Amino acid sequence: MMEEITNTKVEENDTTTFPVGITKNLKFELPNPLSKNQQKKQARREKYLEKRKEKRALEKQRRKERHQKMRENNIPIPSRKNFKKMADSNCKIRVAIDMSFDEYMSDVNIKATVNQLQFCYGYNRRAENPMQLYIVGLNGRGNEEFLKQSDNNSWDVHTTSKTLTEMFSKDELVYLTADSENDLDDIEDDKVYVIGGLLDHNSCPKLTLELAKKNGIRHAKLPIGNYMRLKTRSVLTINQVYDIILKYTETKSWEDAFFKVIPIRKGIEKIDNVDLYFLKMSASATTVVNPSQLLPLELVDKCIGNKLWIIMKGDKEFVGTLVGFDDYVNMVLEDVTEYENTPEGKRITKLDQILLSGNHITMLVPGGEGPEL
Repeated sequence: MMEEITNTKVEENDTTTFPVGITKNLKFELPNPLSKNQQKKQARREKYLEKRKEKRALEKQRRKERHQKMRENNIPIPSRKNFKKMADSNCKIRVAIDMSFDEYMSDVNIKATVNQLQFCYGYNRRAENPMQLYIVGLNGRGNEEFLKQSDNNSWDVHTTSKTLTEMFSKDELVYLTADSENDLDDIEDDKVYVIGGLLDHNSCPKLTLELAKKNGIRHAKLPIGNYMRLKTRSVLTINQVYDIILKYTETKSWEDAFFKVIPIRKGIEKIDNVDLYFLKMSASATTVVNPSQLLPLELVDKCIGNKLWIIMKGDKEFVGTLVGFDDYVNMVLEDVTEYENTPEGKRITKLDQILLSGNHITMLVPGGEGPEL
């Protein structure tokens, strides 16, 4: 019946009566199976994909311009051919990202976590000596999201659905968690350093720490507090932690790694030998409120009993001996002028120094060099 109607030529002035639901100029429109919210999401998705195309085209153009400038300045352009594989790397440090936290995260957070894995992989690929990267516990929604990334199958990375303790022995594992009371002093070749693949730490406080304790796994935190003070929480993203460890393997300096990776928006203040922090001093410049809770213990120990070269506002200079470091920093000060042209004076300037601006400390250097006499 439908074929007969479709193939029938209908004259423009024809008054033929059609069955119910069938009219002239037949148009068949299927109802939209998507709800209004789904249609909005689809529209946003299409808009995002369009913008992404434009962004990639712009990035490609900028890359061409950047490479052109590098050629003009005889700077070698990095090539994928120069990327080292993990098997060829001199670095055998193992880092495992634990993806077993599906039940604690929304789909949005799982997707964001996988995006952070991409950053980790990118850092590793571009490293002169990449670390041995493992992604473990890939199951459920986390695994589904990971597999959605079209190029993940070609990644130079170890992936497994096994748990940490199935993949490694407990003696090898060190779970990195900001809630641990233990500082990670160094990176060892025979250990596996675990980063929790948990994006929303605020909703699950101390979860990774409790997980490590429950499974009898050693735990530690990055020694951030020994080198800087953060105005926000010291919980970092997965890729930031990975990048810090990677940079530490290259430089063997926690300080360099922290200051290269941790963003300024966290309100970082350096607390070692450069731009220590600001502390009120008395008018006589003989006492300072004790900052020992912010200073590394080795810095505190280094300063006690040493003579300090002190420069105050107006270029007034003193030599002081640090004699106390309890509730206050107490210094016995001597007039520096008598030391100006003596061997003792020159020797003292090679010891420690405190630089002051007005009545605030701006620098504390143990074992540093003072100004020339």
